[in-house]
Amino acid sequence: MSTYQISQSSLLSLKAEILRKQQELVKAKADNEVKREIIKKKTPLELKNKGVEDRKRFDETEEDKDLLKQSSIALEQKAKIYDELRSGKLNPADHSRFLVRFDKKGDSDPPDLPPVESDDEPDKAEDSTEELYDTDEDLDPSEKWVTYTDCLGRTRKCMAKDLEHIKRNDEKLKKVVEKKQKQDGKDEETGKVVEAAENNEDAVEEEKPLPEMMSDSMRNEILRRQWEKDEERIRNKVDVHYQDVLFGEARSHGVGYYSFSTDENERLRQQEALLKLRQETEEKQAETKRLRELRDQQLAARVKAAKERKRIRLGLPPEEDEPPEPPKPEENEEEKKKREEEEKEREAAEKILEELRKKHVRPWDIGKEGVKVFEEMSQDEWIENKRDERVEEFAPPEMYKRENFRSAIKKKVPTDEAKNKGLKFSTVKRNKQKKNMQKNIFNRNTKIEQTNKEDYQQDIIGKRRGQYFLFFTYIWYYS
Repeated sequence: MSTYQISQSSLLSLKAEILRKQQELVKAKADNEVKREIIKKKTPLELKNKGVEDRKRFDETEEDKDLLKQSSIALEQKAKIYDELRSGKLNPADHSRFLVRFDKKGDSDPPDLPPVESDDEPDKAEDSTEELYDTDEDLDPSEKWVTYTDCLGRTRKCMAKDLEHIKRNDEKLKKVVEKKQKQDGKDEETGKVVEAAENNEDAVEEEKPLPEMMSDSMRNEILRRQWEKDEERIRNKVDVHYQDVLFGEARSHGVGYYSFSTDENERLRQQEALLKLRQETEEKQAETKRLRELRDQQLAARVKAAKERKRIRLGLPPEEDEPPEPPKPEENEEEKKKREEEEKEREAAEKILEELRKKHVRPWDIGKEGVKVFEEMSQDEWIENKRDERVEEFAPPEMYKRENFRSAIKKKVPTDEAKNKGLKFSTVKRNKQKKNMQKNIFNRNTKIEQTNKEDYQQDIIGKRRGQYFLFFTYIWYYS
C-alpha cells in the first residue's frame, strides 16, 4: 500500500489560504448587512397631536391680532366707566339703570397692612355702616320690611308688597279656626282637626275626615250600609255573577282575570268583544304558523340544494327524494253534513249542560233567600230516579229485579194499546204466558228456599261445633 508524503510547507500554505478565505467571508457579510434603526416609542407626555403646529400658525393671523386688540380696547373702556361709577361721578337720573350701588361699594381687595385706628375711628366706622344700611332713600317703597300681627296674636315681619296677600291668607285661616271651634262643641268624631303651624303663611283649606281618623264603629257602619246597598241591588237580579258579590274585595286576581260589568247589556257587549279578540288572535296565530311552515320549507330546500352541490363535487350520486305526503282527502258533502250535525249535537249538549249548571244549587245555598226550593222526593221516587241514572251494565240480573218477586206482582191495568191488541189476538196465548211466568217465579222461589235452608243447616252445624269445642276445652282445663 502506497502512502503520500506531504511536506510541512504545503500544510502551512493551505492553512494560510483558509484563514484568508474566512476573512473575505466576514468582510463580505459586513458590507452586505443592512443597518436597522431602533425606533424608540415616545412617552404620552412627548406625544403631540398631528397638525398642531400648522393650526398654531393658522391661528396667529392678522385677523386674530385685530380681534385681540379690539377686545383689549373694549375692556379698557369698561374699566374706565367702572372707575367713574365708583368715584361718584354718576348722574342721579342714571341710578335706576344699574342694580349695584357703585357709590357705596367699597374696595374688595384687602390692604396689605391693617390701618392704625384711633379710639374715635371705630365709632366712626360703626356710624358709617349704620348709615349704609339705614338709608332707604334709594329703595322702592314696596321693598321695605313692615311688621304686622296675625290672627293668632303673633307678631310677624314681611315685605310691604306681600302684606296684602298674607292678610288674605290670615283671614282664611281665621275662618277655618272659628269653624273648627264650633264643630268641636257639636261632634268630636266627625270634626276636622286643624293644626296651625307657626310658620304657616299659606291658606288652610277645609278637608274631609280621613279614614284613619274614623272610629271602628263608624267605619263598620259605613261598610254595613254599603253591603246593604249592594245586597238590595242584586236581590232582584236573575243572573248573579262573580262581579256582583265582590263587595270591595281587596284580593288581587291573576293576569287572566277580566272584570266584567255588573250591567247585563254591558256585560254581553264585553263578552262579545272578548270573543272577537280571541277569534282575531286565533287567526293571527294560524297565519303565523303558516308563515313559519313556509319559512321552514324554504330553509329545508336550501339545505337540500347545498347537500346536492356537495355530493356533486365529491362525485356522489344525488339523493333520492322522499315521497311526498299524500294529500288529505277532501270532505264529501255527506261527510261535511255529518260533521256539521255532530257539531250541532255537541252545541245542544253544551246548552243542556249549561242549563243544568244554572239550575244546580250548592248545598250551602239551600235555605237562603232567593234560592229556588225543590220538592222533597219520597224513597221510592228517589230509588227510581237513581235507577234511571244508573248505567245498564252495572244493573243486577233480571232474576233479582223487584218486579219478579211474588210480593211485588201487582195487577196491571190494561192500557188502550193492550186492549186494542187483545181484540186482534186470542187470549189463549196470554194465559199461557201468564202461567209460564208464575211457574218460573215458583221455581225460582223454591230454589231460594232450598238455598236458605242449606245455609241455615250450615249455621246450625257451625254453632254446634263451637259449643263442643268450648265444652271439651272446659273439661280439659279443670281435669
